[in-house]
Amino acid sequence: MGYTLQAFITKKSNHKNLTDFYTNATMVDIGQELCLIPFTKELFDEINKLTKSKPIGKFEYLAENIEVELLKQVGDIKIAYIEADYFGGEGGQIALIWEEQKRIYLSEWGDWEINKVLKDFGVIRKDGKDEFDTVGLGENRSTQEWLNDSE
Repeated sequence: MGYTLQAFITKKSNHKNLTDFYTNATMVDIGQELCLIPFTKELFDEINKLTKSKPIGKFEYLAENIEVELLKQVGDIKIAYIEADYFGGEGGQIALIWEEQKRIYLSEWGDWEINKVLKDFGVIRKDGKDEFDTVGLGENRSTQEWLNDSE
């Protein structure tokens, strides 16, 4: 069974910077004052505006034009973008954090990148779990499934 996730993460108090502007942006509470905004195909198309652009790092869906458009909307808040792709135990994750309109962290493809982002946002691990499992990111197997949790 596979696992895929493309999403933005920010403080719950900051989600309106995206959800009030993009009609396809949906906030999902993941606890510890954080929220996830699934980067669905619909949200991708809305931000991307059908333009082509150079990818950022080794991201599959995050491109330079999306970064420019996103930073126009979020202002100086801290926001991250994450991608994870696993199938049959193989795969990895990648992450980027912006703050005050600048990249403050851009990872390589690896195994613990989402935990690094969550730790940077102040997630405190519970019950012997890592940050990823503490906020329940393993509860859904795909980006689209997170929308069901928002209803």
